[in-house]
Order: sequence, then structure tokens, then C-alpha cells
Amino acid sequence: MEALILAAGYATRLGELTANRAKPLLPIGPRPMIDYIFRQLADMAEIRRVSVVTNQKFADQFSDWAAGHGTHKPLSVVNDRTTSDRDKLGAIGDIRLVLQRNAIDDDLLIVAGDNLFDFQLRDFVDFFEAHGTSIGLYDTGDLELMKQYSTVELDHRTQRIEDFVEKPPAPKSTLAATAIYLWRREHLPLVDRYAAEVGNMDAPGYYHQWLTKQVDVFGFRIPGEWRDIGNREQYDTACREYASR
Repeated sequence: MEALILAAGYATRLGELTANRAKPLLPIGPRPMIDYIFRQLADMAEIRRVSVVTNQKFADQFSDWAAGHGTHKPLSVVNDRTTSDRDKLGAIGDIRLVLQRNAIDDDLLIVAGDNLFDFQLRDFVDFFEAHGTSIGLYDTGDLELMKQYSTVELDHRTQRIEDFVEKPPAPKSTLAATAIYLWRREHLPLVDRYAAEVGNMDAPGYYHQWLTKQVDVFGFRIPGEWRDIGNREQYDTACREYASR
């Protein structure tokens, strides 16, 4: 199994905080945000390499971070060569780039670098091994909030995703798809097919909406807390909570 951390965005909603620093490298509590993800990946024996995809603006910052990560886990920083939010490849475009550049031919665990959570990725891997290609789901408990997320409906007997809609105007479920995925090796070539057939490479929700119509995809319910750091208020809240732990 390989792992990929998505860190090529420009985080314009965070204003001056990310003018000169990549969002996943912003401090939360005692360490950069990305460390909470990487430390779990570094401890997982089945993950043979971790890739981090970033952009031209922040590539040196991630190279410096990688040089000091202090583990024996192979770590690859991939620069997608974009320079602004206007020419970015998008999350699916960046995944496709890493698949090609690092010649990945294994099951692939993907986590967005601005996700914070307190569950163990080991549990997600166990679920994947029992079911197949999977997406981490978080129950927001708020139908109105779900207009901002990808909404998922599950077959509660098999945990297979029956319906997946990106940012629906009238959500039917409070289960939100997070940017935590595990794809089977044989499903990796579907990224190229999606690029040819659909071509929207930015929001990963649209890819998974399409993917659930091609193959069986399963939903792993995330226990505990999960948050996506998208704006200054969410970042400040996370800083306060992690500082108090």
C-alpha cells in the first residue's frame, strides 16, 4: 500500500495566514497540521512510501519539512509546478500526476493535508481490507450544513454507498464524504477514464460521485472528531482546542 497527502491548494480563504505558508504546514498545537496525518502513516508497516503533492509556491517548504521528518519511511515530495489558484491542477489532477510520476501500482490511501481527526487510520485500513475501495464518512448531524459537502447514503447492511451527491441543494443525509479515501489498485486507472469522460479535476466529490456509478464503493463511518480546516474561524477553533489538550 502507498499513501498520498494532498497539499497543493493555495488556501485563499485563510488570507494572510497562507500568503507565504502552505496551509498543511500551519501550526496547530505543538506541531504543523500535516504532522498529525504523517505520524500515523509513518507508523503503519504496510505503507511502503508516503507521497506529498504540493505546488511550485510551497515546494521548498515541504522539502524542508520532509528533510526533518525523522522517520525511516520513504517520503516523496511531488511539485505539480502550478503557481496560483488560477492554474492549479485540482485534487484529482494532482492525484493523477502522482500516480504517473511515482508509478504507483498499489492500493492507495489518500488524505487531504488539511484534515484533522482523532481516529486511527489503521481502523480505516482494516475496513478497506474487508470491503474494498472506501471513503471516510462523518455524520455532521446537520442537514443544512450538508449543502456544503458531498452527501452520502449507505446500504446499512453492506456499507456500500448507494447515493453520492456533491453539494446537494436538498440533502437527504447528514453523512458527509471527507477527503480520506482508500482505492484498490485495480481502480487506479479509472482516474484516466474519468479525465477523458468528465474532465472536472478540481473537486474530488465529483470524481467520487462518478466512481460510485462505476464500481462498488464503501463508506467507513469516522468515529470521534473530524474537521476540515477551510477558513480562519475553523483554524482558530482547532488551535484553541489542540493547545488545551
